[in-house]
Amino acid sequence: MLNNKDFIIVRMFGGLGNQLFQYSFGRSMALSQNKRLILDLSFYKNSLIDYSNNMIMRKSKYQLTNFYLTNDITLTKNCYNFSYRLFKYLLNYFPNFVKKKFFFTKKFKIKNFYFEKNLFKIDNIKKNLNKQSCYYIGYWQSTKYFKKFEKIIKSELKLMNLSSSAKKFIKKIDKNLAAIHIRGGDALIDYNTVTPERKFYTKT
Repeated sequence: MLNNKDFIIVRMFGGLGNQLFQYSFGRSMALSQNKRLILDLSFYKNSLIDYSNNMIMRKSKYQLTNFYLTNDITLTKNCYNFSYRLFKYLLNYFPNFVKKKFFFTKKFKIKNFYFEKNLFKIDNIKKNLNKQSCYYIGYWQSTKYFKKFEKIIKSELKLMNLSSSAKKFIKKIDKNLAAIHIRGGDALIDYNTVTPERKFYTKT
C-alpha cells in the first residue's frame, strides 16, 4: 500500500483532448509536490455513464498509451465508478466521510477531494501542496496549470509509432498554416452545443 503522502489521483474521462489536459495537470501537480501520479481510468469501464442512454455514441477510450508518458505513474481502473455529473451536482457538497463511500479508497487512503469549480481557480489547490493525498476531478483546460513544467510535459506528450506517411506530411506543413478541428461529438450528447454554420469554416 502506498503511503498517503506519496501520491495524488486524477480522474481521467472524456476523449483524447480532455485526457491530455488532465494528464498535464496531474503531472505538474505530482512534480511540484514530489509525489507519485495515479490516473483513475474507472470512467473507461463504462464511458457512457455521463451520457444519455438514448444517444448513439461510440464509447471513449483511454488513449495516452500512444504517448511517451513517464514510467513513474500508476493506472487504476477501480477508484470512482460513478458519473462526473453526480460529483459535480451532488457529492462535491458533501463532507469527506460521505464522499469516501463513493470511492474505492482502501488501497490509496484518499484524504481530500477537489472538483474544478472554476477554470484555473487554483488557490485551494496551492494550499494543499505537500499535504495529504488528494483526488482531483475536472477538465483542467488551461496551460496555466502546468506552465512551470511545460518542457517536461511536452517531451512526454509526443506520439509514438508515427507512420511514414504521417512523418512525411509533418515535414510538408508550412509554419504559417493553421488547422481547424471540427467537434462533432458534443452536438450529439449535449443539446446546448451550438454547431457553427458551414460558412464559419469556409470564410477567409
